[in-house]
Amino acid sequence: MYTINKILVPTDFSENASNAYSHARQIAGRYGAKIDFIHIIPTLEYFNESLQQLDMPLDMDKEVYPDAQERASVHITELMNDHLEPENKGEGIVRIAPKPSKAIAEYAEQGSYDLIVIAAKGRHESDLLRGSVTEKLIRYSTVPVLHTDQPSIERIKNIMVPTDGSPASLQALPVAVSIALRHNASITLFHGLEKQETIIENALEDPYKSSAENIRDSIYDAVDEFFRESWDKVELRRGQGFESQFVVSTEASSAIVDVETVIEKGVSAHYAITSYGDEYADLMVLATHGHSGLKHLILGSTAEKVVRHSATPTVTVKPDFV
Repeated sequence: MYTINKILVPTDFSENASNAYSHARQIAGRYGAKIDFIHIIPTLEYFNESLQQLDMPLDMDKEVYPDAQERASVHITELMNDHLEPENKGEGIVRIAPKPSKAIAEYAEQGSYDLIVIAAKGRHESDLLRGSVTEKLIRYSTVPVLHTDQPSIERIKNIMVPTDGSPASLQALPVAVSIALRHNASITLFHGLEKQETIIENALEDPYKSSAENIRDSIYDAVDEFFRESWDKVELRRGQGFESQFVVSTEASSAIVDVETVIEKGVSAHYAITSYGDEYADLMVLATHGHSGLKHLILGSTAEKVVRHSATPTVTVKPDFV
């Protein structure tokens, strides 16, 4: 079972960055997790070289960076005291690196973190700049990343998992099921078709069923196989129509997560995902890659478009074989 014991919260000390703090606090409260904050001071190599060429007496490594680190450490401690419960408070980390997003991703992996929580926007508020750190972090990180513009999520009742039926896209399920159990939430398996498409690749059409029913059955078969091979503690219990359940076995008992499968056509797959999520989902759990070669869903470009345009709080999961 996917669980959350360690949370990493990147911050640039901006007002927008503070949107992540309450999310991390709420998650840590439900899981009993520790929260560490991290701030990356970007290196100023060009500026440093320019000072040397001008024979300026300022030494970046001995004067500027240590002072910046000390100030950042004080600020990060203040933020953690103000926004976190004592029992969830971990460490404040300050590092110097040329690429903040890559440095955060590497630190999270090396530190065996279970989740990164970051605001979708940092110091710059423009949507065009949304990806400057957050989007690159999603691309680099092997650790799931929760990102949102919302200052808090009051309730999580419906968790959306976009899927094309590929094993890669289904790797979002353990995270989604774990969160669903903690919040007593349901899950929507969502398949977005572009208008010119009729059925997912390799689906066996039953002439007595509609295209949507055939797609549903193909997704169910893929979910069954994923659970058998990757997570045998969970079973898909197929119901009538497009309703089903995940039966999750624990040491002492079992728990049930209600599941709905939705098949929708749209102008594009990412538009269908974004539109449905923004209207119906409280949280989206999204694999960053799908079946290589498929047009339908979640090649990296489609996932990036969803991340860029969706207003729904989103957890991105990088498949471990991508």
